[in-house]
Amino acid sequence: MRARYFKILDLCAGYKDFYKKRILQAQQESRNQAAGMRLVAGGAVVLVVILGLLLAFVMARQILDPLHQLAQEADRERSPKSPENEIKTLSRRIHGLIEDTDQAHLEAANTCCRLKKWPWWASWPPGWPTAFEIRSLP
Repeated sequence: MRARYFKILDLCAGYKDFYKKRILQAQQESRNQAAGMRLVAGGAVVLVVILGLLLAFVMARQILDPLHQLAQEADRERSPKSPENEIKTLSRRIHGLIEDTDQAHLEAANTCCRLKKWPWWASWPPGWPTAFEIRSLP
């Protein structure tokens, strides 16, 4: 009976050693994977920083420089050395253009109304060809 007990005890020790080795192996694999993931994460952070700097450079060169030049050209007649924000300058200039457009639209509408009321065909010089005659010329 005692021999069986020691055999079972030896089998348990072998079982324990077998799984201890597997646990240590799994821990080592996890550490290796974590090191690889840290490397990838660090590379991703560096890539994001580089892309952020590239985006800032492109934004400054392609958007802000033309915006600054446009603001200077738009506000040239008012105050060339104004410390005001370029966005405010452009906003003020665009609102001025909108008002000018509205005024031109009203003037065009008034002119159209006057032309509709005015009998232009009655004052057509005699002897001049009509639109129908001009279209039918060879």
